[in-house]
Amino acid sequence: MHETKTAKIAILFQGSVLMPTASASRVKSYTEGLIAGNCSVTAFNMHPVKKEDNYDFDTGFPGSYDFNIVDKNLGYIKRKYYYLKYLIRKNKELRKFTHVFFYGESHFIMVYLFLMSRRYKIKLIIEGCEYPIPLIKNKKINKIYNLISVNILYRIFDAAVVISDNLYDYYKRKGRKNIKLLKVPVMVDPKRFENIKDLNISIPEEYIAYCGTMSGDKDGLPVLLRSMKLISDRFPDIKLLLIGDNSNPKMLDPLMKLILDLDLKNKVIFTGIVEKKYIPFFFSKARALVLARPDNFQSRGGFPTKLGEYLASGRPAIVTKVGEIQEYLTDGVTAYLAEAGSVENFAEKVIEALENTERSEMIAKKGKELAMEKFGIKEHGIRLAHFINSDLSYVN
Repeated sequence: MHETKTAKIAILFQGSVLMPTASASRVKSYTEGLIAGNCSVTAFNMHPVKKEDNYDFDTGFPGSYDFNIVDKNLGYIKRKYYYLKYLIRKNKELRKFTHVFFYGESHFIMVYLFLMSRRYKIKLIIEGCEYPIPLIKNKKINKIYNLISVNILYRIFDAAVVISDNLYDYYKRKGRKNIKLLKVPVMVDPKRFENIKDLNISIPEEYIAYCGTMSGDKDGLPVLLRSMKLISDRFPDIKLLLIGDNSNPKMLDPLMKLILDLDLKNKVIFTGIVEKKYIPFFFSKARALVLARPDNFQSRGGFPTKLGEYLASGRPAIVTKVGEIQEYLTDGVTAYLAEAGSVENFAEKVIEALENTERSEMIAKKGKELAMEKFGIKEHGIRLAHFINSDLSYVN
């Protein structure tokens, strides 16, 4: 007789929830949400971290977290070796789970999962919050990688959990013939933005804020900086707070050159890495939260995790019309929506929010209500748990 069991899920994360990244936020949300759906969950964090780096290993989130703790800093190649060591060390634990939810891109991890799943009858789920990296980078050298990873290895998965309709269609085409699919949008925890404590730190009296990567053009920082030049002409006292890792000179140099060229040296402030638990404080003090993401292949597939948090903070959000953002937000009702790539239009939207505080506060309130309604962790976690327990039920 067949007996259906409640899922016991291992989230195998190629990063670490200790890092202040969008992927770490999503893994934490999956973990908490699945627990709300009465699943047993352990998140295995593969990225090596040094215990001496003063990470807070008490995540403050429900669920069990396992970390790949090392005693020294590692380069790129050595990190791959320590990924392998960690997998070998955790092999006996992993094969006891009914499902493995993989969040990463590594080929050798996918091969390992394929072998383990066939040997121990484990269901495999791939997390799809954006297109595979080879497609985004679009370099000639990635064509072979793309052929192997997308057309072969991505077919080992029984299911995919995706963040957008475009990715739903993509995995339906590229996944195995009978792949199961579930769309889960960004998820936010409303409790993070309640009873926010003041921090004893110096911040500008008035600022708009961006939070995220300082590298490349993923989030449209060049457009944001050029818009800031126009904004500061109208509001000379307003500052732009850039929250995120600014320790890599190779990434930061182009931004610094642009800041100097635009004469914004005294207008732009880099915070560096901010622990996730302190982000609500910086958001809550901002006049507005901004994201000038460009309209490109990457943005059409994904959906910015930070946007859910922008809205949940109760501050006015100014974002560009890319991907599925317009399916959730309405310009002038729940957020300010600007044309992607337009410096002038983005600046106009920020100035509009700053000039009419009463209206912008009303828009921020509506935006927060929408985030609570559409992006709640508990609701989507229960949907995900039902999806796994029914469509991907483990049969003994």
